[in-house]
Amino acid sequence: MMHQAPKPLLAAVDGRSIGGGMGLACACDWVVATERATFALPELLWGLMPAIIWPVLTDRMAPHVVRHWTLCAHSRSALEDMRPAWSTFSSQTGSSIAGSNRATRTLRRVAPDALSRLPRMGARGAAA
Repeated sequence: MMHQAPKPLLAAVDGRSIGGGMGLACACDWVVATERATFALPELLWGLMPAIIWPVLTDRMAPHVVRHWTLCAHSRSALEDMRPAWSTFSSQTGSSIAGSNRATRTLRRVAPDALSRLPRMGARGAAA
């Protein structure tokens, strides 16, 4: 449902974002993270599959990258590993507030009804 939001969604991450938290970040249009932010998909350690968040993960990253992340299950830092995987990701040193404010200013420039006309990605990157 987040993919159908009438306004752009911004995630500000300042700490651990694992499993569902990473899924929520992936569902947003823009992600800002501090150097303290880490991301992980540890579900396989408990014999689980990140099934509910899988569609948004594979919208954000290539399916083979998501599979690798799921198999490895270890945390990745925002500054080292996220930018190549997520095209709308920006990392910040210090507070996430400054980065969030910059992203908010950018997203506010979008015309109010424009986002509703933009094709949204569905599962596996197909336009919904």
